[in-house]
Amino acid sequence: MARWIFGITTLVVPVLFFGAFEGLYNHVAKDAFYFAGVSMEWMLRLFPPPTYEMPNDVLFEITGVLQAAPAGLTAWQLYRWVYPPRVMG
Repeated sequence: MARWIFGITTLVVPVLFFGAFEGLYNHVAKDAFYFAGVSMEWMLRLFPPPTYEMPNDVLFEITGVLQAAPAGLTAWQLYRWVYPPRVMG
């Protein structure tokens, strides 16, 4: 039971909340749309103020994008923990 609670908590908090939502959606997607020239109308619809700010601070955006990397590694290790590699021999 504790194994499942640990696995679900690990999936929800660092992978989904910090990685997928905060890293990928709030920073990677926002920056990609912004620099791709998506109209401000769509940007404000996808990222409404005051919850979101348009990219205006390089350090903030870089550190936000970097949140996706450890979340990806955590997701990979969690996957390997749930489905360990099989050793043939």
